[in-house]
Amino acid sequence: MAQDFSALLQLPDEIIQRLAYHLDARSICRVSQTCRRLASVIRTSDAVWQDLYQNRWPTIDTDTQPTPSGKSWRTQFKDRHLLEVALDNELLVQMRQHAFLDVQMVLQVSERRTVALAEAHGDSDFTHTLYKLREASYEFETFQNLHQHYYASRLRPSVVHHKLKAKLAAFSDTGAASANLLQGALLFEEWLTLYDASDICNPIMNTLERLALEHLSRPLAEATSWAKLQTIKTVLFQDFGLGGNMEQYYDTQNSYISSVLLSKRGIPITVSIIFLELARRLNLTAYPMNARQHFVVNVEHDDGRQVCVDCFNEGEERAPSDAEIATPVKVLFRMAMNVLNIFESDPELQPQALSTLDFMATISPTFPVETMRASMRLQTGAALEDLPELLQQIGQRMPALLDMGEERQRLQRMEEHTLQLLEAAKTPRVMTRTDRVLYRVGQVVEHRLYGYEATIRGWDSECRMSQSWILRMGVHRLPNGPNQPFYHVLAADGTQRFAAQENLKLLENPHPVPHAELGRYFTGWNATRGRFELNDALQQGFPDD
Repeated sequence: MAQDFSALLQLPDEIIQRLAYHLDARSICRVSQTCRRLASVIRTSDAVWQDLYQNRWPTIDTDTQPTPSGKSWRTQFKDRHLLEVALDNELLVQMRQHAFLDVQMVLQVSERRTVALAEAHGDSDFTHTLYKLREASYEFETFQNLHQHYYASRLRPSVVHHKLKAKLAAFSDTGAASANLLQGALLFEEWLTLYDASDICNPIMNTLERLALEHLSRPLAEATSWAKLQTIKTVLFQDFGLGGNMEQYYDTQNSYISSVLLSKRGIPITVSIIFLELARRLNLTAYPMNARQHFVVNVEHDDGRQVCVDCFNEGEERAPSDAEIATPVKVLFRMAMNVLNIFESDPELQPQALSTLDFMATISPTFPVETMRASMRLQTGAALEDLPELLQQIGQRMPALLDMGEERQRLQRMEEHTLQLLEAAKTPRVMTRTDRVLYRVGQVVEHRLYGYEATIRGWDSECRMSQSWILRMGVHRLPNGPNQPFYHVLAADGTQRFAAQENLKLLENPHPVPHAELGRYFTGWNATRGRFELNDALQQGFPDD
């Protein structure tokens, strides 16, 4: 063995370093501890640590390789590794110590801790932090490590939104004429999709700008406004083929500027933003016009005359619009309203609707989105813990609204229903099973009447809701009425429901039923048992399940 080791030490440094490429970081550190020569050749080799770094964190999505920062690759590897260890501790240790009903509180605390961790480890732009959270979120598809996925997938939007708020504040302060609306549209897209699409949009816009400059018959400084306008129309609507998406007008992709540039189809506001960006680059004065039924652009010529350009209809010109000039905030707000109307119509998209409402509140804090947000959270069961406080804020910020009788009654019913759900969702310290309770927490079931599949996340020996709820939901008309076990279930459509035992049956071929809240209650799917495994907090409440 000593002879073999001696032979290794006689190899040139380049060969030893090449062999080190086949080791992981832990092995390299161990080998480096055997003698000074290997420590000098391997541990201090920047090329080896660069290879380790780029193999461990390959570039995906918007993540980029580190730029020269004066730090060695070994130091950068160490910093990022320590950041991931700290984030793992945050996801797996700190959060697990909290009861599973305190999710909203945990996320608020964890967001602050995560931001502090990122800044302490030199990740001020959160690139590495978001990479780690995104990586942890991908594990959901295997239905394992559900706890880590659950908190990572919820913490990630909070960190992205924290990063974007300062940029949105700066964008909102710009005037309508000087605003880079493309940048604002990209911030809106990143808020909802959690991805920075600038690496998609900027190259395309640079190409369009180059084509426009080549199309002009004279230098840009000498070109007339009329020549610039005709050039933009030719490049965008003829050469590039940009136009309105008549066939799929209500597709949410029409509101994401990167998708519009790739598909060359969009709605009036997004194709207008692309027109306005190219006009800005060519120094052509143009204004976004916030017409009620149709978003258009007014172009101002050198002589002061204006013309309206309908970008949705391939740049058709008409008399100037007399609508108000849209401020940057109103442009983004209108984009948000477009997708909100789509999200609200689909129960599976209501978490995106909540995120859209938060975006609207961020760019326009005085807009009364509280009622819509409260109603949405009540429908989805998301963050129920903060609903009573949110409903109180409505009364403080919108007293005039509460003077309206119907609205006051609606909000009072909403608050009553919220408190009932919270009371019903509280898991007793110990639930004692009886023969009446047929199903167990973690099992997957099907509703006999409505056909939806769901996962049981809790049960009560009888219906614990109020009498008014029982009458409103028709529970008293069931053969067994409210005096039978009721189950809290996570339905496949993304909702949470309260179902009577007589309306449920076990799936004949058990399989995991996806739901965004699975990681809040379960650790993973057990294929042998055909059910989800309970986490520690849930196991304490249902020890016999």
